[in-house]
Amino acid sequence: PLCDLARCGPLNISASRHFLTHRDGSPFYFVADTPWHLLQDVSLGEAKQFIDLRLSQGFTALQLNALGLGDDPNAQGDRFGNWSSLNPPYWAHVDAVLQYMQRRGMVAYVLPIWAFNWACPGSGTCPSGRPSATLEEHFAFGKILGARWRELGNLIWVMGGDIDNPPVAKYRQLLAGIRAGGARQLATAHPRAPGSSSSFMPRELDFFSIQNRAGRPGGGGTPLGTTGSLVRSDFTRQFTTSHEEVRGHKPVLMAETWYEDVADGGLYDLHFKRGPLLREAYWGARLAGSFGDAYGQWGGWCASKRLPH
Repeated sequence: PLCDLARCGPLNISASRHFLTHRDGSPFYFVADTPWHLLQDVSLGEAKQFIDLRLSQGFTALQLNALGLGDDPNAQGDRFGNWSSLNPPYWAHVDAVLQYMQRRGMVAYVLPIWAFNWACPGSGTCPSGRPSATLEEHFAFGKILGARWRELGNLIWVMGGDIDNPPVAKYRQLLAGIRAGGARQLATAHPRAPGSSSSFMPRELDFFSIQNRAGRPGGGGTPLGTTGSLVRSDFTRQFTTSHEEVRGHKPVLMAETWYEDVADGGLYDLHFKRGPLLREAYWGARLAGSFGDAYGQWGGWCASKRLPH
């Protein structure tokens, strides 16, 4: 059984700098699912059912967005508020889900702001339907959430979110705000595929996250074998003295790859039947030194009211 992370957390980096540990130094085995919209699109009871199911199947973490894909109300009819003033009912629901995960010993890898939808380049309207959040808004929002969640023992803070030419200055302001709010949990960043957060935030993060999809049928994308290569290249970069920005050895996580489905293709052409594409990603990452990996499946995405079912 997993340990109540209110007592055993927050997580730390192991002395070997290769994996995560509980507060007492015992290893934490990171196996995540990616129900990105769980905090918005189901009731608290349904969220608890999903968490219990995943725990019974051996998962130890969930990867989540604090905000939805767009500026729509959650399943309870509440919007999040704005960057400097949170809407209490929305965040009370999010708190309840995260606290339940904490009691059950499950880690929450949480993106406060998914960049593609809320921090898009320029000053125009983002896919969320709102203007791109500013540097000042990133800091203000990070400070509020940092103060709110600084005692959560199961939280990992995650900057980024599937965007080319990542707005690193905004990510840094978000993290600075989180720290100004008093939060000291581990922090990473979620890159766009194929890539690693070591390429754009090498100093500030506690560990690096990788996203990669190798071996797309019909060509395109990266070839099979590159998931492990991405992990290995992160370690190589860290031990190369000419790469001066990386200070010391940091762990690496394979945070996103292909999604499982009942048929090939699916939304964004990211979904495939169980087979070598999925196995290559998980085994390639683990054998290359990743401390964990993240599974994904179409059913988890279907919790969202804003995606085709």
